Amino acid sequence: MEAAARTVGVLGTGTMGAGITRLTSQVGYRVIACDRSVAALEKAQLYVRDGLARFARKGVISESDARSAYERVRWTVNAEELTLLRPAARTENDGSGR
Repeated sequence: MEAAARTVGVLGTGTMGAGITRLTSQVGYRVIACDRSVAALEKAQLYVRDGLARFARKGVISESDARSAYERVRWTVNAEELTLLRPAARTENDGSGR
């Protein structure tokens, strides 16, 4: 299955989650980015959008690719949306105890 046909769920959109969201959307995955805080989601949206725009300005990716990558992300505070993912999903423990 090619990357464009896959979806990644990111639970928590802090620095690491936002970075994973940007990278996975940039390489063609659809992403469901979830956080319980609207403020955290808004901060992550800026981080992802600004990072993609910076790569486009530097010529790393085209502006069209940057827009497409950002459009592949669905932002939500509803963690139940992650239950739509296949059970083969893997988790990463950041050690925060949350």
